[in-house]
Amino acid sequence: AQTGKMESFPTPEHLRTSDNLQYNWKIFLQQFNLFLEIKDMTAAPDSKQIAYLLAAAGKPAMEIYNSFTSTEGEDKDNWDIIIKKFDTHCKSEVTETFERFKFTRCIERPG
Repeated sequence: AQTGKMESFPTPEHLRTSDNLQYNWKIFLQQFNLFLEIKDMTAAPDSKQIAYLLAAAGKPAMEIYNSFTSTEGEDKDNWDIIIKKFDTHCKSEVTETFERFKFTRCIERPG
């Protein structure tokens, strides 16, 4: 094992769910993948990587994860499936927020 500062590399900051969730998720995931690489955990079982992800991402991410539904035969401990679900959730939040913004900016015209 290597010694030095790399061993104390911190986990990424919690996922920020305010502002631009899609962007925040993208940056968080990049940082988290670097963390896994530095800690030599990329070969760890998916379930362990997901546990690390949820612990690092914090309570809001855990709440998002708990809202996921699984189809029959879908493995809830599959890394790729969980990441796709987070991607979809974070993208849909941006779309919904943008649509609400457009609606509230709508100006009613007489007629």
